Amino acid sequence: MKKLLLAAIAISTLAGCSKDADNSGPCMTGTVLFRNLSNDTYKMYIDGQLIGNIQPNESSDKPFEIGKHILKAEQVTSSNPTIRTKEVDIVGCDNYEFAFP
Repeated sequence: MKKLLLAAIAISTLAGCSKDADNSGPCMTGTVLFRNLSNDTYKMYIDGQLIGNIQPNESSDKPFEIGKHILKAEQVTSSNPTIRTKEVDIVGCDNYEFAFP
């Protein structure tokens, strides 16, 4: 009886953690909202990789895999650019905001 109960608990636990067909699974990513609060265009980086530009006073949300990441925003239109960085620890299904400058 005890073994049957343990087997039932194990099966229900595994069923709750099943993955989608694309292997992404539920809550395997989080979202970061990049918010450019300035009148200048900024480059957006994730872990040192350029992911695009964000225009003045706009927002852009990006999905992230779970784990630690370094976000960076670098002003484009300046000879002495403003640079902002933030380290985030993404937990599945969480939403984060990275506002700059």
